[in-house]
Amino acid sequence: MRIVRFKTKENEVKYGIAENNTISVIEGDIFGVWRKGQPVIRLDDAQLLAPIIPPNLLAIGQNYKAHVEEGNDKY
Repeated sequence: MRIVRFKTKENEVKYGIAENNTISVIEGDIFGVWRKGQPVIRLDDAQLLAPIIPPNLLAIGQNYKAHVEEGNDKY
């Protein structure tokens, strides 16, 4: 069983449970109370998407030696 986020042929974005080449749509809150619901969609009829949409995009440059040297940081 895998929880997936997907787009239907009707361009609806949903969460579901992927099992054996099918996706059962999740009813409820994937971060709270949910249950396996209807409809069941063939995996071939869905476009799998990234699991979540991040609210923020963070970038940290300190993991590169050149960036550390530019900032005169010593590690």
